[in-house]
Amino acid sequence: MHIHRVKSKRGDKVYTQILLRESYRERGEHGSKVKKRTLLNLTKYPESVIS
Repeated sequence: MHIHRVKSKRGDKVYTQILLRESYRERGEHGSKVKKRTLLNLTKYPESVIS
């Protein structure tokens, strides 16, 4: 699991989402792919709780 910070821009504003994500490898017929799953959106929490 890891913390992922995603920035997106709409007009003149820049928004940041802070997500707790999990990465895993999925094996299939055509090789393997790295998949990501979002477990929790931490955007509304204070920085002291996230660190």
